Amino acid sequence: LISRPDITFSVSVLSRYLDKPTVQLWKAGKRILRYLSTTKNHGLQFTKGISGLVGMCDADWGGDKQSRKSVSGFVGLCAGNVIAWHSRKQNCVALSSMEAEYVSAGVAAQELVNLKGILSEFGESSPILLKIDNLSA
Repeated sequence: LISRPDITFSVSVLSRYLDKPTVQLWKAGKRILRYLSTTKNHGLQFTKGISGLVGMCDADWGGDKQSRKSVSGFVGLCAGNVIAWHSRKQNCVALSSMEAEYVSAGVAAQELVNLKGILSEFGESSPILLKIDNLSA
């Protein structure tokens, strides 16, 4: 099983329109496949690193032009290795970039708490660190 977090956003956007395929969407899908064929050696590499659970999140503000909902991105790392990620549309319409970042941070925090529960079963007990790139948040 191989996973490619580098195409998460593109696939997420394309999947919104599966019920209304167009030539433009078909070309975008083919562009993703071309990218994958030229980056076959890219992927996740797991190494032993400093223990700890770290999350990083970000959001655009009103990135979906139709619904005006923001898109959140999240990456979770354990010992420096990517173990979880997502890119998805938020459930609400944020009224500011700070609010979009707060919503993203809330979802990321929930994900990190869930991951901490799983990792505690393996003896991992270090604190959680969540990194946000917004000064207001």
